[in-house]
Amino acid sequence: MRWKATADLAIPPDKLKMPEEEAEKYTISLDTPLLGGGVKSLEIDENMPIRVQSIRGHLRFWWRTFQKCESAQELFEKEEKIWGSTKQASSVKMRVSIERTGVKFIYYREKENPYLPKYVIFPLNNTKNDKEQHINSFTLMKDIKFNLYLTYLKKDRDRDEILTSLKLWLLFGGIGARTRRGMGSLSCPDLTGWKNKNDVEEWLKRKMPTSKTFENRGWPNLFGARLLITEKKLNPSSDDTILIWKQWIRQYEKFRQYRVNKKDLSRLDPYGISTWPEANAIRSGNPSDLFFPRAAYGLPIMFHFKNNPRFNSQLHPNMKNKTDRWASPVIIKTFKISAGTYLKICLKLNSKLPESFKLMRETGVELIPASAGPLERHSLITKPPLENNDPYTALLKAMGGKGMILGGEKK
Repeated sequence: MRWKATADLAIPPDKLKMPEEEAEKYTISLDTPLLGGGVKSLEIDENMPIRVQSIRGHLRFWWRTFQKCESAQELFEKEEKIWGSTKQASSVKMRVSIERTGVKFIYYREKENPYLPKYVIFPLNNTKNDKEQHINSFTLMKDIKFNLYLTYLKKDRDRDEILTSLKLWLLFGGIGARTRRGMGSLSCPDLTGWKNKNDVEEWLKRKMPTSKTFENRGWPNLFGARLLITEKKLNPSSDDTILIWKQWIRQYEKFRQYRVNKKDLSRLDPYGISTWPEANAIRSGNPSDLFFPRAAYGLPIMFHFKNNPRFNSQLHPNMKNKTDRWASPVIIKTFKISAGTYLKICLKLNSKLPESFKLMRETGVELIPASAGPLERHSLITKPPLENNDPYTALLKAMGGKGMILGGEKK
């Protein structure tokens, strides 16, 4: 791993001019490495690594998650008034400036960087450029601090909702790629003011009052979301965000890659056989074996059979918009409250599953029957690691507990 200081990082002036004395200023720290975030996928814009456009997109997303709208049209009309549209300017303006000192580059090469969690970074090992050539090295950034300036055209009405969006983005989101697995995590203690896990949970309860309609919404939201937070305290003199993040991701990886010893099925073995049912479902072709519970954690999923490449397959969503991806509703990340105090977060957003699923084989496309869906009560659900739980309940248990339901109990 090589490092390069960037004290001479060139930051061009932003076109948006705002008198700083009229704007609210928040200094935000990058606590885990930044991957991507530039104009090109997985590439960093070294002149402007943190872009206003990206921040605005993240804030819009998290703003939607706590809106009590009954329809997508109502949501759009409300969103347009604050965040703007092609017909109407946004009521909030932003500007970003980067603190140039202390920024570092991380040069990642496949199989050569133990600093980053392999389970988070593995997509880089299979990336190709526009010419279908394999890319084996990437540049990431670390230790960035930036100032975010906000002004409001309708301050009294909009400020609280925008700051709530900002806090949710810091707590659950990030900047760049792979944020749902903890890359690009951010913190701003002066804004959040949280001292511990209880402060965070109490704030969420105030912002997510009981709702009986959260199951009817058609977009990812926090009403009805399931949240597990674990607090970790370490020596304040050392910054262990990366260490805690790697340990937390490792716990998730063990669950997703649950394996047992070939000779003693009661003993866990990282080099043993998987007890998840998808591989057998692909191999056997027997309808009673069809069950794809890991589809609940995001798609596509690649199945690679080392000794039987003819079974190599990809599981994709089968939706009307014909996208081959479905963003994971599960967020696994760490959040730095202060020096020595960290939160380990497992959040399952209240998000609809794809309409159906399809398996892409070498021989063609196979539609997956509804009975094989991830949340179906299949007979194989009795086996570990599910053990009679749906995929989300099993995940929360594997990560350490039941968690809480935001917005009240389900009907």
